[in-house]
Amino acid sequence: MKVVKKLTFIVFILISCLLVLITLLSTLYNNTSIWWIKITNFPRQQLLVLGCICILLMPLFIKKWTLFTRILTFAILLSVVIHGWFVVPYTPISKTEVRSYQHKLVKPEDKLALFIANVFMENRNVDALLNIIHNANPDIVFLVETNKWWQQAMQPLHEAYPYAVEYPLDNTYGLLLFSKYRLIDPKVLFLEKPTVPSVHTKVEMPNKRIFMFHGEHPVPPVPSDTYPDNTGQAAGELSKLAQMIKQEQLPAIVAGDFNDVAWSETGKLFRKNSELKDVRSGRWPYNSFNANSVVFRWPLDHIFTNPQFELISIAHLKKFGSDHFPIFVQLVLPKR
Repeated sequence: MKVVKKLTFIVFILISCLLVLITLLSTLYNNTSIWWIKITNFPRQQLLVLGCICILLMPLFIKKWTLFTRILTFAILLSVVIHGWFVVPYTPISKTEVRSYQHKLVKPEDKLALFIANVFMENRNVDALLNIIHNANPDIVFLVETNKWWQQAMQPLHEAYPYAVEYPLDNTYGLLLFSKYRLIDPKVLFLEKPTVPSVHTKVEMPNKRIFMFHGEHPVPPVPSDTYPDNTGQAAGELSKLAQMIKQEQLPAIVAGDFNDVAWSETGKLFRKNSELKDVRSGRWPYNSFNANSVVFRWPLDHIFTNPQFELISIAHLKKFGSDHFPIFVQLVLPKR
C-alpha cells in the first residue's frame, strides 16, 4: 500500500511539474519560431482544467509542506491564472464583443445564416455533410480543404444556392462558397502564398444591405511538409486582410479555418487592426477541432463581424467524418 501511495505521489508531482513547464513554454509562444513551443498556446483550456484539478488534489498528496511543495503550489496557481487569462474571455462570465439580438422576432430579410466547415480532404462522408447543411438551411455555405472530388460532390447544393465561387485544390487549401444571396464582384486572392487562396465578395441581402464576406484558410503557425516556412505567414495574410477591410467601408464578415486558436496573438492583432469582433467572446469557445478527440479540442474555425451585426445564435454542429466540427451562426444585419 505504501508503494502505491508513493508511486501515486510521484506521478502527481511529475504531472504538476509538466503542467508548470508547459505553462512556462506557452508564455514564449509569441516570441519564437520554434513550432513545438508555439503549439503550447493551443491546449490552454485543458491546462487550465488540469491546473484546477492539481490544486484540488494538493491536500490529498501534500502532507508535509516543504520549500519545494510551496514553490510548486505557487507555480500551479500561477499556471491557472495564466491560462485563465486567455480562456476566460471566451466564457459567459466575460462581456460579449458581438451584441446578442434582443428582439423576439426578426425579419427574414434581415437575417443571415452562415455555415462554415473544414471538410477534411480525404473524408468521403458527403451525404452526412449534405444532410447537415440541409437541416441547418444556411444562407451562405463556406467549405475549405476542398479538391475537385469535393467540388463534384457538392454540386447538389447549386439547386438551393444559385451563387457560387469554387476554387478546388489538391493541397488542402481549396475552397467552395455557396450563397442564396447575390454575390457581387467575387474574387479569389492570394494574400500571402501563391497556392493558398481566399475568397472576397460583396453580398447583397434581401433587405438590400450589402456586406463584404471574406473566406479565409491561412496556413497554420507551425511548419508542415508542404509549407515548412509557415511561421508568421498567417499573421502576414491577416494583416493584409485587415487593411483591406478598413478600406472597404462596408459591414464585413470574416470566416473560415484560421488554423490557430481564438486567443492567439495573431487573432488579437487582426481584430485590433480590422476593428472586427469575435462572435465567440463572452459566450463559449465552441471548440471546432479535433472532432475525433474528446479531450484535445480547441477553437480553430472562426467568424468575425463588425458591430453592425447582431448575433441570434452560434453552435458547432454534429460530426460528418471530418476532423473539424461545422460552425453555424445566425446573424442580423437590419435595414438602415
